[in-house]
Amino acid sequence: MSKYVKTQFTYSQDKPDDMMLRLMAVEAKTHAREYPDFSVVLNIGTGGSIETLPVVHNRIIYVASCDHNLYALTLRGKELWRANTNGPIVGDFSVTEKMVVFPSLDKNIYAVGLNGTLLWKFAANGPLGSKVVINGEKIFFGGGDGKFCCLDLKGRLLWTFNTNGPIVSDPCIHDGKVYFGSFDRNLYCLTIDGKEVFKFPASSPVGSPKEAKDSIIFPTADGNVYSVSCEGNLLWKFSANGPIRPRALGIIGDIIYFSSLDDNLYALAPDGRLLWKIMLDDYCVYPPILYKGHLYIGCQDHNLYCLSLVGRVKWKFPTHGPVVNQPSALDGVLYFGSWDCRLYAVTTEGKLLWTFSSSIGTPAPFAPYTPENVAFNVPKTQSLETESLEIYKPQTSQIVLDEGSSTYVSKSTYVSKSLYAGKKRKYK
Repeated sequence: MSKYVKTQFTYSQDKPDDMMLRLMAVEAKTHAREYPDFSVVLNIGTGGSIETLPVVHNRIIYVASCDHNLYALTLRGKELWRANTNGPIVGDFSVTEKMVVFPSLDKNIYAVGLNGTLLWKFAANGPLGSKVVINGEKIFFGGGDGKFCCLDLKGRLLWTFNTNGPIVSDPCIHDGKVYFGSFDRNLYCLTIDGKEVFKFPASSPVGSPKEAKDSIIFPTADGNVYSVSCEGNLLWKFSANGPIRPRALGIIGDIIYFSSLDDNLYALAPDGRLLWKIMLDDYCVYPPILYKGHLYIGCQDHNLYCLSLVGRVKWKFPTHGPVVNQPSALDGVLYFGSWDCRLYAVTTEGKLLWTFSSSIGTPAPFAPYTPENVAFNVPKTQSLETESLEIYKPQTSQIVLDEGSSTYVSKSTYVSKSLYAGKKRKYK
C-alpha cells in the first residue's frame, strides 16, 4: 500500500482550476482503491464540499456540508439559518415535524429545532459517519468506535451494542428489527431493544443494508452484493468487478441498483440476476432515485445523470466537482450537492435554476481513518496494489441512446498504471 500524503488545494468558486479538479478526481479514486474498507469516510477534512443528501421537508431544503454547518434554505436557494458544529458533516440526517437530528465527525449527534435552535447534543466516543435514523420514539446510528447506539428523542442513551470495527453503514429498520453492517465484516440483526438476533459473516466490510421482500440486501467493500433472509440465511450473492462503496446500493420497487468502482451502474432482479448495466465515466457513491419515470444519479465524474429505466443516458449535467450524493426532488426540480462546495437546483430537463455556495470555497481533503483509543481485532483487508488494478479494467462498451438524446460513448476510463491518463474534461 502506498503511503498517503494529504493534498491541499486552492480553489476559486468563480473559475475552478482544471488541474486541481483532475488531481481531486485522481486522489478520490486512488484513496477508494487503496483503502477498500472505505475508512476514509470517517476522516474527511474541513472544506465546503457537500457529502450528504439534501432533504426537502415542508418546502424547506436542509443540507449539510463539510464546512461544519447544517443549512436551511428556501426552495429558491435563500439561506434561512445555519447550525454550526465542530466537525465536517458526512453522515445523512433525519427530519421530523419538530427537529433535525444529524451526526458530525466531531463525535456528537445534534438535534436542532426547525428554526435552527440547538435542542440537545449527544457525545459519542468516535467520529460519526453513518446516517441517523429515527423510528418511532427511538434514534439509531453507528460510530467510528464500533458502537451501535440507540437514543430517545431527547438525546438520552437507551442502549449500545459493540462490534469489532468502525461502522459507516446506515441502519435499516425492518419488521421490528435493526440491521447494519460493520468493518468487522458482519451484518448484524438486533431487536429494537438491542439484543442480537444473528450476525451474518461476509467477505469484507459491510455497507448499508436495504430491505427487500422477505430479505435484506447489502453490499461489501470487495464488490459483492448479498441477499440474506430475515433469519440470516444466504439466499444469493452477486459479484461485481470492483469494490462497492458503503451507501452505493438501493432498491426501487423490486429492482436492486448499485454502483461499483468498475464504473458500472448495475440493475439486478430480486433473485440476483443481472438485468442491465451501464458504464459511466467514473463510479457513483449513492444509488439512483426514481422520479417522474427516470433515474437520476450523481457521479464522481462531476455529473448528475438522467437515465431511462433501462439504463440509457438521457442527459447529464456538469458540476465542478464529484457529485457524491443523491438528489432530492420536488415539483419538477432536483436538488443535489457537489464536492465543488455548491448545492444545485436543476430541472428534470437538466436546466440550471440556481446554486447555493457553502461557507468555504475549498473542497474537503481526504485522509485514512485510524481509530483513537479503540482496540479492534478486525481481519486485515487485502490492499489493492497497482498491479491488481488490472482486474478492474472494464471492457470498452458503447451505449446507444434514445432518439433525440445527446451522443454519448462510454469507454474504459483508466488502466492499471495510469489513472485518468491523458483524459480531458470540459465544463460549462
